[in-house]
Amino acid sequence: MTEFTFLLPRRMVLSSNDRKHFQVAAAVIHDLRALARLTTVTERVKPMQTPVRITITFGWPDRRRRDAPNLWPTVKPLIDGITDEGVLPDDNDTHVHATTFQASPELAPKGHVRIHIELQEVAR
Repeated sequence: MTEFTFLLPRRMVLSSNDRKHFQVAAAVIHDLRALARLTTVTERVKPMQTPVRITITFGWPDRRRRDAPNLWPTVKPLIDGITDEGVLPDDNDTHVHATTFQASPELAPKGHVRIHIELQEVAR
């Protein structure tokens, strides 16, 4: 199992409900992808050859109800950055069998969102 935890300032969190200008969103996506690549290199994560199940856990700074899958626009560039560095051969259906979203009982610091990505190998 391989795990990544990202503590993002709220301005770097994209939602499916956002109506941001495409250039603003593109800049955030670029930064998220670069952050994931840097984290992968820094932590010296080894490549995974078998298919994986991805679990994404979100920690918010408050206890309001949220629709966790709405944060896919934030998660996708992080997974792409992890894939860019060769941890996954690709992030298509052949290599990613399932993606699950869940809320964390643990609160994130005010003004931030904690995103924990867990890659768990599954049998072929």
